[in-house]
Amino acid sequence: MAAEQVVYGIITTGAESDLEQVTNIARGMAGRWGMSERVGRLTAVPSDSQGTYGLSAAPATLDAVDQEARRIVAECYDDAIRLLTEHRAKLDALATALLEAETLDEEAAYRAAGVPRRQPDLP
Repeated sequence: MAAEQVVYGIITTGAESDLEQVTNIARGMAGRWGMSERVGRLTAVPSDSQGTYGLSAAPATLDAVDQEARRIVAECYDDAIRLLTEHRAKLDALATALLEAETLDEEAAYRAAGVPRRQPDLP
């Protein structure tokens, strides 16, 4: 979605699955895993696959979870826009390589983007 915004200046429906995933992750961060100072160190959202809210959390807590999820997603989207804009040449090079080869393995993707592959730290 961020790449569409940077490259084309529009957003299409192609990011639907990505939005579902990021929403679930952000709600989990705020409402299940205690990663929000505002919500606190508690579980307010159940871990069921439907992503529905449990009946044990107060409405104000669920509102806070939603607000925190929106904040997390907005901050990450802003970061993605900034990074893609700063590294637009690498994005374009990667897109060109994908158009030519259709698929790229990890090594080829790094090479196409002109990014040195970071070696894992050894103990």
